[in-house]
Amino acid sequence: MQNLVAKAHTLLEALPYIQRFSGATFVIKYGGSFMDSPDAEVRHRVARDIVFLEAVEINPVVVHGGGKAITRAMEKAGLQATFLQGQRVTSEATAQIADQVLSREINPEVV
Repeated sequence: MQNLVAKAHTLLEALPYIQRFSGATFVIKYGGSFMDSPDAEVRHRVARDIVFLEAVEINPVVVHGGGKAITRAMEKAGLQATFLQGQRVTSEATAQIADQVLSREINPEVV
């Protein structure tokens, strides 16, 4: 019963924001901290929150990370990540690895 009361309280608290942002588009960065979490419940809660946004007519756009997985794949291939002023420098070989990691590992997990 207390759980239901807590959920109702949370919804009442969120109601003004739900009304204000109805029809808006939210861009959500789903980064490595969540993606790499060994706790499946963490990923489940994020997914549930995204579904909730859709249910209240807020349009979520999920932008996922992948930098850590790309770096691991590059190291496995014998390549070293190069950064210039905090930005990854992408060679042709790096682009191919990034494409493989994002399309075959990350995207299927997120979608």
